[in-house]
Amino acid sequence: MSEQPKAIVRHTLAVYNALRDRAKERGEDLIFQGKVTEVYASTGISQGYYSEVFRQLEVQECILYLQRGGRSTDSILVINHPPTAEAFRPAPKSDLTSPEAYANLREDVEALKTLVGGVNIVDALVAVEERFKRLEGS
Repeated sequence: MSEQPKAIVRHTLAVYNALRDRAKERGEDLIFQGKVTEVYASTGISQGYYSEVFRQLEVQECILYLQRGGRSTDSILVINHPPTAEAFRPAPKSDLTSPEAYANLREDVEALKTLVGGVNIVDALVAVEERFKRLEGS
């Protein structure tokens, strides 16, 4: 396991422990109610890991969101079990733009270039406007 996943595993366990320490027993469940962002911040872990840490907690079923919080609403989570390195699942690879969408976009741009014929549209519009002003002034 490379250094990046090892750090995520460590951070995920730290956040899990912080949530668990603030949770209360309700019947047979351990429930956290509060601001997960505040709990995360209290761990001192870089904000850059936030999404991946919570993704790991959810995909490993360490936590279950009963309610996602907001500015004025607490999150409510069931705390299940600690995360493990063995259950670590790398984030799915995803491009911001799919290869198919990129190819279509590239075709459209090339078509526009051909249509415009290398003319700088802004310069052309400025030139037309100046000609109109000269004609109106005559």
